[in-house]
Amino acid sequence: MSAPGSVCLYLPEIAAVDDIVRALFHVTERDDKIVSAPANAFGYMSVHYTCALGDAFTGARYEGLQHLRFEVQVRTLLMDAWASVSHHLAYKGEASVPDALRRDFHALAGLFYVADRQFGALADASRHEQEQAIRQVVEADGSGALRDIPINQATLVAYLRIRFPERPADQPDEVAELAEELAAAGYTSLAQVESRVDEASDWLLADETQNDESDEPVEWHTPAGAVRWSLVQTDEQSSAVWRDSNGASD
Repeated sequence: MSAPGSVCLYLPEIAAVDDIVRALFHVTERDDKIVSAPANAFGYMSVHYTCALGDAFTGARYEGLQHLRFEVQVRTLLMDAWASVSHHLAYKGEASVPDALRRDFHALAGLFYVADRQFGALADASRHEQEQAIRQVVEADGSGALRDIPINQATLVAYLRIRFPERPADQPDEVAELAEELAAAGYTSLAQVESRVDEASDWLLADETQNDESDEPVEWHTPAGAVRWSLVQTDEQSSAVWRDSNGASD
């Protein structure tokens, strides 16, 4: 029986994967080794499913496979890392750990255990901050209160969604990079960013639509890219930061 696996970033995601596994496959047995694990265990925790292919797997390529059983294992990234290191050290369980190393082994497992839960808590807190930031920016938009909203990844994501709702959202690392560039250029509030974006709005529109009558596809900036290029065109400090970060010379 093979054992394909799913590695989640955070503990709460295991429940979402549970729904996916049950939707895709016929689950004949589920063994939650996270709930049932003893207090001194960590890396060997995971949720194991014994499955068969679900009804959606039809056609010639699946003929004769419907009755095969396989196992799916689901664990967090840190559980998987700990299990991999433990496997490399050839420690299969409590009895295989030398007495001289057992205290350190358990202490390290405890650190992974705490980190796993803290990462999950941090992810929950980050989602909460993002929800609050969206409400804050929506309430401030058009009222002049953007001057009171500091720049961080959560508030910048909210601003970009509201300012450029028709454009596909940026990846989180793109927004984080823009936040760092804004800080380096001395920007401290969203109102300062909004002022530059307003100032450059005509230039940005002209730049993005200059090829409308040609056969070439129009290149539209992402929200973060639109802000970045607006600032580069209207603010020398932002332009210098961009040149430095991209290794460009004058």
